[in-house]
Amino acid sequence: MLSLLLACADPGGDDVPKDSVVEGDSDADTDSDADTDTDPAWGPTAGTLENAFTLTQATVSGRDRLDAAALADAVGTLGLRGADHTAVAYLDHDWTEAGYHLYDILSVADDGSALALTYLYAQGDAVPYAYTESYGLPMDWESTTGTLAGTATASRAEVTLPALRALPPPMDSGFTVTGDLTLDADGGTLQLDGVARSVHPMGLVDCSTCPGGPWYEIHVVLAGHDACFAIVYLFPEEPDRAQLEYGLCLPGLERLSAPLEVEWSGAPSARRAARPGAPIGGVPPPRR
Repeated sequence: MLSLLLACADPGGDDVPKDSVVEGDSDADTDSDADTDTDPAWGPTAGTLENAFTLTQATVSGRDRLDAAALADAVGTLGLRGADHTAVAYLDHDWTEAGYHLYDILSVADDGSALALTYLYAQGDAVPYAYTESYGLPMDWESTTGTLAGTATASRAEVTLPALRALPPPMDSGFTVTGDLTLDADGGTLQLDGVARSVHPMGLVDCSTCPGGPWYEIHVVLAGHDACFAIVYLFPEEPDRAQLEYGLCLPGLERLSAPLEVEWSGAPSARRAARPGAPIGGVPPPRR
């Protein structure tokens, strides 16, 4: 998908989409219920991020979670359910088939209590929709107002982010995975290029009937010497492989992307279907 996986439905539709963003055990409204039993701290982050796009400016506000986002040259501030975040746009997706250009924004709460992802849906210079997800906030969409200006020109973002001091609350994704990645109801581990990280799911997307599918997504925080957001793609027709995509690590700003040799089974532990009217979603993962 894009890095976001969403629901395959026409904007403004009255029916619940078949492809649903799904959530784990936590349905809290704040970012405060993080697992801090190991007293983690990654960062603060200060460095240069190479982007394949330019986001000159974005000024966006929502009707529910997204209080406001204000970015210039891909960096800036974001308010999510009353919590102040510092943010960087690190990916874009030219999704012409759906009529959108998407920007993926990673942010860290200024008190270090959570990592969040915001996905801006642009049509020209307008931003009619956004999806958000964070600790205790399963991915969901809202209508937004605002504008942005971006181009396909490569650029550098000068990034400063607060230290991340917490991991997501425990969440059973519904999948069992063994191999390069291990995962069960208690979490898991990832071995990549000789580096071991623990795996902490924070969100799910069911794209079993999305255009270009089928696939499932597990949105995770990977924790070790660094802390990385990434998406694990599982393919129902291929139970012996997975893809790790759209990863960004703190504080070093390294990107993660790799094929994974695994054996997996299960299905998303769905709690609710996406609300009607969701903007169409389901951009496939990069092909390998």
